Amino acid sequence: MLIGGCGGSPAGGEAQRQLLLPSQWRIADEDVGALRSDGAWWDNFNDPLLSAVIGAVLASNQDLALAGLQWREALLDAELVSGNLTPDMAANLSGRNIRTLQSATRPQEVYQTAFS
Repeated sequence: MLIGGCGGSPAGGEAQRQLLLPSQWRIADEDVGALRSDGAWWDNFNDPLLSAVIGAVLASNQDLALAGLQWREALLDAELVSGNLTPDMAANLSGRNIRTLQSATRPQEVYQTAFS
C-alpha cells in the first residue's frame, strides 16, 4: 500500500494560475525631488498636524541629555550620602628581614603596624 503526501498535480486537472507581473516596478513621478535638509526631518512630510504635535512635545519635554545628567548626579549624590553611614577602618601589618651582602652584619628585623 502506498500513501502519497504533498506531491501530485492539482485535483480535477485545473490549470495552474499564472501571476501577471508588470514589466517595470518604477513609477514616474515628476513631483518627487530631493528631500529638504535645512529644517527638521518631520517638515519633509508637509503635515501641519505632525509638525504641531512634535513642536508641542519638544516645548514641554526636557532635553534627554540634560535629564540623563540629572539622573547621574542624583545617583552620585545618593552614593555619597550612603557611603558616610559607616566608619572607615583600615589595618596594616608588615615584617621584613634585611641582611646586606656587603657586610657580615646580623640580619635586621623590621616590623610595622598601622591602624586608622
